[in-house]
Amino acid sequence: MQLTDKQIEDFQLLWKNRFGYDLPRKEAFEQGTKLVRLMELIYQPMTVSDYEIIQKMRAERINKSERLNNTENSTGGRQYVVKRIKSGAEKQ
Repeated sequence: MQLTDKQIEDFQLLWKNRFGYDLPRKEAFEQGTKLVRLMELIYQPMTVSDYEIIQKMRAERINKSERLNNTENSTGGRQYVVKRIKSGAEKQ
């Protein structure tokens, strides 16, 4: 794939905004081309059903994490740390 002049200029602007220095045109062309090639290799479009499966898995993971946090809180683990910090501060 050949990058257009506008795409190279856009890449140079993005680079400057991110890294704080100008990227020469030749280097911008090379890096931009490598980035496009990488995306061609790794990007895979997602179907609606794939998206729904991923969203369901994320929701389950969040619920599991919340249940673990609630279990932690009900055991007093975090309260114990707070009590120790407060009691230690009072001694000073």
